Amino acid sequence: MKSRYLRAVEEIAQQLLAIARSQGWEIAEDAVLVQPPSEPGHGDLTSNLAFRLARVARRPPQAIAETLAQNWPEHPVADAPEVGGAGFLNFRLKTLWLAAVVDEVLEQGPQYGNSEEGKGRRALLEFVSANPTGPLVVANGRAAAVGDTLARLMEAAGWQVEREYYVNDAGNQIQRLGQAMALRLQELRGQPVAVWPEGVYPGAYVRRLAERWLAEGRPAAAEVEELGRWAAEVLRAEQEEELLRFGVRYDRWFSERGLRESGACEAVLSQLRAAGWLVEEEGAQWFLSTHWGDDKNRVMVKSDGSWTYFVPDAAYHADKLARGYDLLIDLLGPDHHGYLGRLKALVQALGYPEDRLEVRIVQLVRLVRGGEPVRMSKREGEFVTLAELVDEVGVDPARWFFLERAMDTPLDFDLDLAQLRTNENPVYYVQYAAARIKSLLRSAEAPSQTYSAAELVEPEERALLLGLARFPEVVAEAARERAPHYLPRFLTELAGDFHLFYRRHRILNAPGTLAAARLALARAVLVVLERGLGLMGISVPDRM
Repeated sequence: MKSRYLRAVEEIAQQLLAIARSQGWEIAEDAVLVQPPSEPGHGDLTSNLAFRLARVARRPPQAIAETLAQNWPEHPVADAPEVGGAGFLNFRLKTLWLAAVVDEVLEQGPQYGNSEEGKGRRALLEFVSANPTGPLVVANGRAAAVGDTLARLMEAAGWQVEREYYVNDAGNQIQRLGQAMALRLQELRGQPVAVWPEGVYPGAYVRRLAERWLAEGRPAAAEVEELGRWAAEVLRAEQEEELLRFGVRYDRWFSERGLRESGACEAVLSQLRAAGWLVEEEGAQWFLSTHWGDDKNRVMVKSDGSWTYFVPDAAYHADKLARGYDLLIDLLGPDHHGYLGRLKALVQALGYPEDRLEVRIVQLVRLVRGGEPVRMSKREGEFVTLAELVDEVGVDPARWFFLERAMDTPLDFDLDLAQLRTNENPVYYVQYAAARIKSLLRSAEAPSQTYSAAELVEPEERALLLGLARFPEVVAEAARERAPHYLPRFLTELAGDFHLFYRRHRILNAPGTLAAARLALARAVLVVLERGLGLMGISVPDRM
């Protein structure tokens, strides 16, 4: 069922279209745009139809808008529009129409905000996929929060979403991890390492792994390959545990080592070669990705016969495509910008439409304390881990701050602000609105079954009603645009509207049935706050 807000948009658009055609002004149905105003004070919804009709009607937009407004009939959704801004039509929704959203929210409860926009299509969302050669860092935390929230949003919008983590447990990085383990074991045997080889991980966490290796009764000396595999699996398990603590659960952990051992890499090379997209030049084998719009062709097999990193990546995406998903979404770090063109080319070379794959970049995070960047970790000596951040500020503030900016925008994470327990902290501000409503409900008598939402006519009440009505479309749009940051923005506005309503109006002791109507409105606001925070993976405390 369409949301009340979307139904209002469509019914106003249909009425405008009918009036325009009655005046002999022909315009396509999809050209009638009705949307929220860009600035407050311009009604609940606005339309620029008069500007679109100017060429057809051969009249100024202002005159066209006045004609449309004068011919607006008695309508159940909206009053006749006001004409403003040289021809904009500003609509105010009727209270009876808008107030009915309270009952809709309370009837649907935690399902409110769902839609069928995804039509049950299957999507595979791959995110984080950090190398299992060290602890998860802050940037991985941002990718985790964004990916998990995007999956929840898409599920609310009617998609079937699976979450996948690609484990890079093969290749040179695992060899270097094994070398680091061997050197740390050497140190533990009393033989200091004078110089660490370039590219070998010197982090203190490797010493911790080496100590664990010995504590489990393993030999003080072992093959580098065995050490690397063991350490990578331990770190992968720790990453999984940390992500679970952060509220992120995957449907599948996909092993690169298993992919290589299955012959998938040879298979994708053969497929590309047979299709004519892999050619030999100067002893190397090149993928002709420029045919599909990439900025240059890509080496897949070097002249010495070894593979580039793109080969297992190509095999992995071929595997994902073969599983029959309607959509693949990769969330990659900023160092993967160059992968966009080659991956899009690969999808098409394998015989799939370009839009089967979406690649989104999640930008870096800079931690700030006292206005200054935080560069060093207390434990690791090289980087700030996700675990350290969560220990310091908590899961809820971390997820909120990671989500409040568009994923492709670099983020400054204010540690001082995240630890505040005041309304200056946006997550506290929203959670406090929910806790305040819960306190009201605890103080209220048994809820009255008799109330009229039509009594909710005060500006602060109408602002809340409009927010409730808009929520399903906010969820759908955030899923559609892959924009989880729409949620914290909306919830902050809704919480602000409720705090203002609470300060200015009596609720429990309002006269007559108005008390029941206002309490019902508060309950509906709580439903939406709980749903919105739940989609973000953030808790809703009973008391604060």
